[in-house]
Amino acid sequence: MLKYLRLILGIVPMLLLEWPRFAYYARHPERTPLEVRYRRIRRLVLRLIRLLHPDFHIEGRELFEEMLRGKKSFLIVSDHVSLLDPVILIFLSERPLSFVAKKEVMSYPLVSPILRALGGLSLDREDLKGSIRVVLELRKGLEKDEEAWGIFPEGTRRKDLRSPLLPFHPGSFKAALSSGRDVLLVAMEGEERLLSFTSWNRYPIGVRFLERIPMEERAQQGEGTVEIAAHAEKVVQEGVSLIHEENEEFVRKGLHKAPWRGGAKVR
Repeated sequence: MLKYLRLILGIVPMLLLEWPRFAYYARHPERTPLEVRYRRIRRLVLRLIRLLHPDFHIEGRELFEEMLRGKKSFLIVSDHVSLLDPVILIFLSERPLSFVAKKEVMSYPLVSPILRALGGLSLDREDLKGSIRVVLELRKGLEKDEEAWGIFPEGTRRKDLRSPLLPFHPGSFKAALSSGRDVLLVAMEGEERLLSFTSWNRYPIGVRFLERIPMEERAQQGEGTVEIAAHAEKVVQEGVSLIHEENEEFVRKGLHKAPWRGGAKVR
């Protein structure tokens, strides 16, 4: 309970102050530069994450930062276990990010305005015409080379964290393949613990930036989205398994009980 009281006192005043601005961004994103919208939203994210006492263990960050510095946009492909997954990515990226989310997420009262303010896209996999439209819009977004994009090709959150990844939908890779924009594979685990009831534990969050897939080369080699999705699923599954082992060892050693030091790495 103390944890949630701390969250309420730490984040609600700032949220109430910024919410009219976020709602305005969501209704009229074209009136405010993307960098300004993202910077305001990320400031809220930075505060939220620090209040949740994460303990990040990040591998391959150099690859992520190299792609962020590049002139071209790219597509981040990750496993999906929590609504905090995109929040974690925003926390780690100074470059603007936007996301493709399933249509249900766009009805969540707190999440929807922020995603819309970032120019996020809503995907209904049961609507074929709508899915094609989203792929075309994502392609246009990638070709603008303004922000990076994130997508979760499992299509929904994985409830059983010990189970294998849900199958990656090949359609998640169509826009990147047709636009020739690279894909960055990411594995994340542990963020679901951030919303647990334990007040003062430090929570191991594993993030691995695994591989850059050069989509233009893959297209020239004749590979399609089915082959690319299968490869991506295999690589991300291996990354998730490694993080899971590391996080279990972290807890076995009792490091989650150590005093929290602003997210400093203790492993």
